[in-house]
Amino acid sequence: MALMHSSSSEALPTELDLWITYLTQLAQEKSTVQVFNPLVNFDSSNTIELEVPGVGYSYLDLPHMMLYTKQKIVNADGSDITAADNSDATLVNYGFHAQWSQVDVSINGTVISLPFLRLPFLMALMHSSSSEALPTELDLWITYLTQLAQEKSTVQVFNPLVNFDSSNTIELEVPGVGYSYLDLPHMMLYTKQKIVNTDGSDITAADNSDATLVNYGFHAQWSQVDVSINGTVISQSTLTYPYRAFIETELNYDKAAKDTHLQQRRMWYEDSPGHLDSLNGEENLGLAARRSRTRQSRVFEMMGPLHLDLCNVDKLLLNNCSLRIKLTRNRDSFALMSTKASEKIKLLDVKLFVRRVTISPSVLLAHAQALEKSPAKYPVNRIDIKTVTITQGLRDKTIDNLFLNSLPQRVIIGFVDNRAFKDYTRNPFNFQHFNLNYSDACRWRPCTSTASHARLFK
Repeated sequence: MALMHSSSSEALPTELDLWITYLTQLAQEKSTVQVFNPLVNFDSSNTIELEVPGVGYSYLDLPHMMLYTKQKIVNADGSDITAADNSDATLVNYGFHAQWSQVDVSINGTVISLPFLRLPFLMALMHSSSSEALPTELDLWITYLTQLAQEKSTVQVFNPLVNFDSSNTIELEVPGVGYSYLDLPHMMLYTKQKIVNTDGSDITAADNSDATLVNYGFHAQWSQVDVSINGTVISQSTLTYPYRAFIETELNYDKAAKDTHLQQRRMWYEDSPGHLDSLNGEENLGLAARRSRTRQSRVFEMMGPLHLDLCNVDKLLLNNCSLRIKLTRNRDSFALMSTKASEKIKLLDVKLFVRRVTISPSVLLAHAQALEKSPAKYPVNRIDIKTVTITQGLRDKTIDNLFLNSLPQRVIIGFVDNRAFKDYTRNPFNFQHFNLNYSDACRWRPCTSTASHARLFK
């Protein structure tokens, strides 16, 4: 390992900076959304004025300020347009903003506006307290930092600790060693399997079976994935692991990914809209694609990362830390869709691919000295899946104290039929609205929010 240039300096990768912690925001205690109406009646006026009074205990969040309008297109005399008027009037594109010719903002009576500067002819500081900046394309004497902390990396393969043919759980262990760290975000699980009859025999054409995996079957075959470090459980998925994996993939991958490597490596073939529970391949094209790869006990392979909190941390796991992964198999009635409702998944092979990074002796020594003073810190953004059962026939449901500690940054709500958890003929990822027409989320009771979320389904 050497510096890229004689004037270059050594750089420490962020994944080896194990003593950094997140800052905690305590300045903002709470936030509320208030609604303000025009100062005067605007029926006959060409201008509309709205005022937000300042108060002593709160600041205004202008970037998230929203304007709401409600209008209709009428005849010149103000009467409603009917079919007899033969009118084809409509808004131009982006009509929400096209209806205003000018928007002025004032603070404490002073109109806030920026003067028009003819920049090609006038150069000046944007503000009296501003400093001059030099563009990077003119900084001609800078050199890149050189990364010397990581000397090399290798990928190792680990097999289950015991035979998993008759077991409902599979455990894999990665022993810690003194000279290398583990790269958990790039850890990959590999499985090899086939769909067979209940007695374990291969499915033939005579069996007339239409069994196949549900969408994202690579993760649907596990009900829970637990992670332990040196015998201490770090992450538990509480029997909802398939839903976490599905929702994260649905929301974070684009169509290009879903149509290429997610199909080939993780069996992601989206079900046809409106036919998610259908076992008819002509109606449900995603199911037909999965069936073509798995029918008649064809052996298929899948590979991908695990959806775990620890695998989302961009830090390397310290040396001498043993990692253990415990996979709990899901019901076949959850992971498979079938008319006969008697098939099962037979695992043939399971492997864990882990990247080990060899660290330079100087960094190992520095980390050892730092550990004598304080433990390493791994900031984790936790993802928690909570399940709530709503009894059939109820018209409303109130869920109190859903989050007892810190509030989440983002909440995603989905409704699925309870029968899909153990029914071969129902898709467990068939999220539906069930004629929901109103929902409201409050940080505390009594609920005083003026920004409820409502939607009508017809």
